[in-house]
Amino acid sequence: MLKGNFLVSNKKLKIFSSIKTTIIIFRFLFRISSLLRCCSSFCSCSRSVSLFVLRHVGLMSVVVGYCMLGGFVFERLEREHEWAVKDGVAK
Repeated sequence: MLKGNFLVSNKKLKIFSSIKTTIIIFRFLFRISSLLRCCSSFCSCSRSVSLFVLRHVGLMSVVVGYCMLGGFVFERLEREHEWAVKDGVAK
């Protein structure tokens, strides 16, 4: 087989093409692995940020709920005493 100005045997051409294919595959795998590392670091970062935000949102929800429940309970317990005081002042 004539390739360029050189005569190349089919055996050498097959070896050269298989080496070239192997190099292409390794380059592809390296790109995939670097992409996966970037994706992994992004996922790790976004996970830590989302956990941080969700913890604070959850904590604030618990605090607000606790305050609202405390206000309702206090109002319910003190309602009759408040009415008694208002009736006493009005008379």
